[in-house]
Amino acid sequence: MSQKHSRLGISSTILWLTAITLCIFVYRLANDSGFMDSLGPENFLGGFVSLIVIGVGIFFIGSIISLILGIVGIRQKDRNTLFAKIGTALSGLSIILPLLFFLKIALF
Repeated sequence: MSQKHSRLGISSTILWLTAITLCIFVYRLANDSGFMDSLGPENFLGGFVSLIVIGVGIFFIGSIISLILGIVGIRQKDRNTLFAKIGTALSGLSIILPLLFFLKIALF
């Protein structure tokens, strides 16, 4: 009999996909000249910064929660851990790579 997939692992993968989708949506919204022009010149910078902070915040919070769910899903017994491993790898990379990028910029 085949093992069922870990629900936490599936949740981890879906949460990461949702976080990256929302981040892409906010990025495209921030680059939409029609939307940014509708803010007016006095609110342009504040609106742009707010969108970037919201996008990055959603992405990092979603990635951290996804990483936790994935690790817990990997540790489950008698479950197939494929989705847990995928969610953990994607969320781990999405946390580590930007941090390494910013450390490289800060140090060099």
